[in-house]
Amino acid sequence: MKILKKFILAVLMFFMLFSFEFVNAEDKLAIHNSDVSVNDGTTASDAKYSFTLKANKATTVSYFTLDGNTERKYTDVKDFPIEGFDHYYYVSPNNNLSGKLGAWIKNVGTYQGKTVDVRAIYTWEVLNVDGTEYKPALGIGLGYSSGILAQRYSSVEISYELYSENEPLDVDMSFTFWDIDAYQSFGFKTNTGSINKIEAPSNSTVSYEKKDGYSWFYDEVGADLPDGVFDQKGSVRLELSNTNSFTVICVSGYDHFNYLDVPRGEVPANLLENRKNTYRQWLTDYSDSFISSNERYKASTGYVFFSAISYTRYTIPKPIKYVSDSDEKYLSFKNSLKSLNEEFSYDIYAQVPQEEAEDFYSSFKVEDTLPDEVTYVRANVYNDGAEDVTSKFNITYENNLLTVSAKNTGEASFYNNTYDIRITVTGNGEESDVIKNKATVIVERDNNVCDGCRQDSNETETTYSIDGPYIIETEVVNGTIDPSQTVSSGGSSTINYKPKDGYTLSSIEIDGKVIDISKNTNSYTFLDVSSNHKIKVVYISNPKTGGVYIYFVFLIALVSAAIAFTVTQKKHKMNDTI
Repeated sequence: MKILKKFILAVLMFFMLFSFEFVNAEDKLAIHNSDVSVNDGTTASDAKYSFTLKANKATTVSYFTLDGNTERKYTDVKDFPIEGFDHYYYVSPNNNLSGKLGAWIKNVGTYQGKTVDVRAIYTWEVLNVDGTEYKPALGIGLGYSSGILAQRYSSVEISYELYSENEPLDVDMSFTFWDIDAYQSFGFKTNTGSINKIEAPSNSTVSYEKKDGYSWFYDEVGADLPDGVFDQKGSVRLELSNTNSFTVICVSGYDHFNYLDVPRGEVPANLLENRKNTYRQWLTDYSDSFISSNERYKASTGYVFFSAISYTRYTIPKPIKYVSDSDEKYLSFKNSLKSLNEEFSYDIYAQVPQEEAEDFYSSFKVEDTLPDEVTYVRANVYNDGAEDVTSKFNITYENNLLTVSAKNTGEASFYNNTYDIRITVTGNGEESDVIKNKATVIVERDNNVCDGCRQDSNETETTYSIDGPYIIETEVVNGTIDPSQTVSSGGSSTINYKPKDGYTLSSIEIDGKVIDISKNTNSYTFLDVSSNHKIKVVYISNPKTGGVYIYFVFLIALVSAAIAFTVTQKKHKMNDTI
C-alpha cells in the first residue's frame, strides 16, 4: 500500500510539474488561444495556402462610388511613387459619401489558371479630433519588385471580393498583417471568410482575442516597433480556406485612441498622451490627405500586406496541368480535338511560394514526358499568365521528355510567383486514341531532392471528336464556290463551283492533295465525313480567249474588210466603164 501511495504521489507530482512547465511555456507567448498555431520553426507551412494577392505590371487600380448596386467612376485618384512602391494610388473621398467607396484591383495574381481580380468596398466613420472632422485617405500601393499588394487606409473597414472574369472565385490563400504595435490593432470579421489557421512566430508580441464579431490582433506590451521594418514579432499570418470574400479593419494612428472597444496593450499613460499629441500634430500638418511625400509621416494610416510570408519554409505545391480546347479559348482537364493534326497546348501552373533567403531552392524544374500521339512544337514560360519570362529558364526536349529548369533560384524575385509553362503540340494519333499525361515539379534544397519535393500534377486527357460537327473549308481562284460549311459526323456535303467568264478548270486540291478534275468538273462530294476538310479549286485563263487569238481574229477581220473594200471598188470602176 505504501508503495502504491508513493507511486500515485510521484505521478501527481510529475503531472503538476509538467503542467507548470507547459503553462509557463504558453505564458511566454503573447498568442496562446486554442485556434492559433504558433510556429516554432520546426513544421513547414502548407503551400496550399501560399497563394496571395500580388501586384504585377498588368495590375490596374480604379476607384468608384456606390449608388445602390451601381458603380460610378470616382475621378479624384492620385498616383505617385512612394518608398517601397512603384505606384501608389490614393483617394481622399468626400465625407458626404457617407462611408461607402469601392475599388477594382484588376489582375493581382493567377490562381489555378484563373486571373484574379479584387473588388474592395470601403466603409468608414468620419474622424473627429478636438471638434475638427478629418476625411480618411484610402490607398493601394503596388510594389512590383517585392510582389506585394498593400492597402493603406485610416481606420477603414474593407470587404474584399475575389473574382475571375466577373465570376466569384473561391481560393485557398494567406495574407500577413504586420507592424502591429502599440498604435495599430487589426480585426478580421469572424462571419466572413473561413480561417483555416492563424500563424504567429514563437517570439510574437501580438495578443489575440474575439470580441464584437471580430478576431482582434493587438500588441500586448505596448511596444513601438520601428517604422518600415518587417518585424515578425509584431505580425500574424491568416490562412483562408475556400474563400471568395472576407472583411478586415485596421484601427491605427489617432483613431486607435478613439476606438475604446478595440483591444490594446497596457501602454503607460504618459507615453499614451505623448503619442496622441504627435498624431494630433500630424493631422494638422497633413490634413488635406493624410499622405505625405515623406514616407515616415503617415497620419492615422495602417498596412495590410497580402504577402505569402511564412515563419518557416513552405511545402512544395502540386502543379496544376490543363489542356486547351480546340479553339484555344478555355483550359480544362479534358480536351477533344476536331482533326488528327490539330494544334493545341498544355498549360502547367507551377506555384513557387514566398521563401526567406535561407530557404531558397538549389534548383527548380518541371518535367513532362509527352505522349507519342503528339508532336512537340515549342514551349514558353509566363509569370502569372501575363509576362513572358522564357529567357529565365532553360528548355530542352529529347526522347519525348520536356525539361524546363529555372536558371537562377537564388533571386528573391523568383519566389511568390505562379509560372505557366505553356507547351504547344500537334496531334498525330488515331481517332481511337485517348492521350493521357501529367507533369512533375522537382525541387532541390541544399542540392538534394528533399522529401516531398517531387510533386506530380493531375492527369489530362485528350481524345478525337467523333460527333462533329466538322468544317468543310472552301477556296477558289478565278471563279465562284459554295461557302465553307459544317457537316455532322458521318454526313456528306457536295461543294459546287464554276469559273469566271473566259476561264477554265485547272486543278482541284482536297486537303492539299491534287485529284482528277475530269470526274469533278462542276462539284465534289465529301462522303462519310469524320474530320475537317478543305477544298481548293483553281481556274486559269481559257487559251481560246487569249490575247493571241483575239489578235488573229482582229487581223482576219481587217484583211477581210480590206478585200471586201477592194472588190467593191473594182465593181464601181467596172460600172463606170460601162
